[in-house]
Amino acid sequence: DRFNLSPLFYSFLGQECSGGFVDRDEWLKYVHPDDVHIVQDSMCGLLLPDCMNCSFEARYLHSNGSYRCLWFQGYCAKHGEDGRVERVLGVCIDVTTRRQTEDELALHRNHLEKLVSERTSELERAIEKAQLYLDIAGVIIVSIDAKGLVSLVNQRGCEVLGQSRDRII
Repeated sequence: DRFNLSPLFYSFLGQECSGGFVDRDEWLKYVHPDDVHIVQDSMCGLLLPDCMNCSFEARYLHSNGSYRCLWFQGYCAKHGEDGRVERVLGVCIDVTTRRQTEDELALHRNHLEKLVSERTSELERAIEKAQLYLDIAGVIIVSIDAKGLVSLVNQRGCEVLGQSRDRII
């Protein structure tokens, strides 16, 4: 469970490359606490004899105190005679900007959905109020669209015609 991490990996985290191999615990100390299980599960899976590759995304602590989001793709490069994985090659890409953009987009989408929901509720209340005014009128009120179809009828119109509103419209 020792890794040889490239200087580029350390540069993603604003760290100096220590050189040589690091053990799993050394590597995991940079992982965000909520992501440790993702990294551990992925790495353990990658070490299984029948596994050929894995990928995961996790947050790693930068030297400035922020977290960088890194995507890792690992490949089993060599198996021993006993089937155990002896060498893994991996690619690591800093996807922090992409993740931040996706998170910001999600915030905007959620805000927009909330605005649409609020406006829909306002319109439903306005329609109910308008229908109430139409229904308390003592006369028949019918609206016919350009195609000659009934688009609106009040309660008095339904009573006189002897039909439900849904059947008339």
